[in-house]
Amino acid sequence: MENEKDENVEEEIKQILPFTKDIKILKTPKGEGVAVIKYSSLPASQIAEGRTKLIRLMIEKGKKLIPVFMNDSEWKLLFESPAGERWLESLEPERGMLNLIKIFKGSKNYPKSLRKLAVRVIENYSGIIESLSSDSYLPPHMIFEVTHRMIDEVFEILFAMKGVGLSESEGGILSFSKYFADSKYFRADDAFILYEMESSFKKCKNLFIIAGKSDIGRDEKYLLDKVVDFLSRCRKYVNEELTTEQERKREKNLFIGITSGVFLIIILLILWFWKPWDYLKPVNVPFAEQKRGGISGVYYAGKNFEKVITQKVDRKIRFRTYGSPVSGVPQDFFSVRWKGYIFFPDSGVYYVCTQSDDGVRVELGGRKIIEEWREKPLTEDCGKVRVKKGWHSITVEYFEAGGEATIDLLRGKKKSQVESVPAYDLCCSK
Repeated sequence: MENEKDENVEEEIKQILPFTKDIKILKTPKGEGVAVIKYSSLPASQIAEGRTKLIRLMIEKGKKLIPVFMNDSEWKLLFESPAGERWLESLEPERGMLNLIKIFKGSKNYPKSLRKLAVRVIENYSGIIESLSSDSYLPPHMIFEVTHRMIDEVFEILFAMKGVGLSESEGGILSFSKYFADSKYFRADDAFILYEMESSFKKCKNLFIIAGKSDIGRDEKYLLDKVVDFLSRCRKYVNEELTTEQERKREKNLFIGITSGVFLIIILLILWFWKPWDYLKPVNVPFAEQKRGGISGVYYAGKNFEKVITQKVDRKIRFRTYGSPVSGVPQDFFSVRWKGYIFFPDSGVYYVCTQSDDGVRVELGGRKIIEEWREKPLTEDCGKVRVKKGWHSITVEYFEAGGEATIDLLRGKKKSQVESVPAYDLCCSK
């Protein structure tokens, strides 16, 4: 009977969308209908028009069907490959996450493969929530709506690890303590996080509509911090539950047997790669407050720091000249290396930029953010960083090949509003 209904829907879609090559009617884990429509090359305007027609038809018939348009290559990827089979199984109503975990259990690398996926999801969600709570331009009710969806998915992962669907468990989310009471990572009130977010969503949305309130209050910030803490404990739980005793022994023996720093470097690189939302942390520079007002620069003859000419403290990393920037330095084919500290007055996202002619590269907190080491006309190059308030180590390298010599270090919270870094926010030498 269900197949007959799907066939009728497919025929109706083909009538109003003549460009349709194939159709599949699916159900999402939430029980929503999805019409996946295959098409050849079409302009975006025609796809948008077709989507509107289909939605209008479904409304008229009192049905909820989400249209998804796919070209030939997308269709082949999802419906004619093993990856597509997995995707389809994960869309089964109510048991999508259970099916996904079942697929992982059948793989050779289980539980490692599932552990890596779950930990990556949790860490990325945690980073996104931290970012939204500190730097987002979104109103609070939208932040809580996004956060609610992410946490709901994390709960689905946790319940599926116990072999039960979240909606199938007796009592739903309130049965959390039944399955996780024996874990050292969870607390009895963790189950209420979803309800707290829903409550805050409604409160913030009403305040936004009635009074235009768009800032995050103290209570809301506390709740978001609580969510981040919960995700941190989820990550620890997943790591422990999905790590076999054999893996623990192997890791321990490997750690003891390695005498060089290669293993540590690899781990650090992996952690760096999978944590794109991390802040650059400030360094302790006890003398900075007394010595701020300039940064140490070493001037060289040659494009690649061949011969030291002089060293001096520059109030800014900034000059523009057709001659020599410093007495004794040639007007062409010279290089400069500034090393010291830069102060960021607030935590958040910054654009660190240079305007240079010719080559330049910038390293902030040990992380290379600009790499334009080549002869070029005057251009502006930028790197986007997320920093905590305080002093951060910085190295700026520059070379001049010929013609006008220009370098300027700029900074700002918006790329369109960067300004030269003032002397007061530069310090001494490393």
